[in-house]
Amino acid sequence: MSQEATMICIDNSEWMRSSDFLPTRLEAQQEAVNIICQVKLQINPESTVGLMTTAGRIQILSSLTTDVDKLLTTLNELKIEGESDVIASLQIAQLALRNRQHTRQQQRIILFVGSPIKSEINTLVALAKQLKKNNVAVDIINFGEDEINTEKLEKFVSTVTKGDSSRLVSVSSVHNLTDYLVSSPILSSEMGTTGFTETGVNPNLDPELAAALELSLAESRQSNNAASDTKATTQVMNAGLEEEDALLSEAIALSLQTAKQENQDVKMSIDDKEQNKINENKEDNESPITFEEDENENEDEDEYEDIDAGVNEDEEDLKMALEMSLLGTKQENENENENNQNENENENEKQKISNKTTNEQLTIGNNQDSLALVSLNSPKNNKQGIN
Repeated sequence: MSQEATMICIDNSEWMRSSDFLPTRLEAQQEAVNIICQVKLQINPESTVGLMTTAGRIQILSSLTTDVDKLLTTLNELKIEGESDVIASLQIAQLALRNRQHTRQQQRIILFVGSPIKSEINTLVALAKQLKKNNVAVDIINFGEDEINTEKLEKFVSTVTKGDSSRLVSVSSVHNLTDYLVSSPILSSEMGTTGFTETGVNPNLDPELAAALELSLAESRQSNNAASDTKATTQVMNAGLEEEDALLSEAIALSLQTAKQENQDVKMSIDDKEQNKINENKEDNESPITFEEDENENEDEDEYEDIDAGVNEDEEDLKMALEMSLLGTKQENENENENNQNENENENEKQKISNKTTNEQLTIGNNQDSLALVSLNSPKNNKQGIN
């Protein structure tokens, strides 16, 4: 096989948390990248492999190298963040390939796409033409969101490929990502011609490692199958619970509707009774009384009416007492005025009698004086005087 410089672009976006590929999309992707690294480096010792991310802050995790341990160590430190940017990732990968050790190495990008591609088809086609012009082959593993991305990626691959140098593999969640990739055109031809098994190891070169990896792969498949069965059982149980919840919700809704109807009936009955009482009060020419819906409030109003009636009676008694008191005071004043008037009349009578008596006395005195004068002026007296 010819020498290759391969940059593997790993999707580390938030979509990788999904568990449709067991155990998660990220871990399934890491297992597949592990196989690719081993196959590429064992096919030709002069080939090199590099790793980079496509989401968040795009990073080159490992530059082009032949050290498998370094690649695997870096792969295990991968972190999930942000959204994937396919255009920027391919451009950075192209720049990284320019720094390959030997110019005779063929350039290849292996792109993992596990989240929706937001770039337009025209932008992808333009980038594909640029990569084709620079002799860069692109293999794409489309998984997880394969139905959404297939149309764009098919157009991209058909533009970038020269012959069959570039390939597109779409994997649905019903398959194991690593198993499907091993049997795909991306790895099957290389593994078949070099004697590699699906573990990515040539048993002729290292039989013990190949046997151990095959055993591990078998256990992984068994674990994935068990997990799939558990997931299916869980889905069935959840479906049953959802049906029970739906029935319970329906029963609760029916119960609430019945209770609401009963409340409306009771309210209408109360309203009818209140209206009848109001009509009766109108017929008796009494002011209408407004009844509240709550019986406790009616009782409180009756109590308030009794209290008001008692207060009114007390007020009437107090008013009557005040009127009696005023009447008595008035009568006393009238009696006192009458007594004062009588006394004044008596005083006046006495004064009149006293004045009359005084006048009479004065009159008698004047009469006496007059008699005395007469007596002095009489002839008898004159004669005596002469004598």
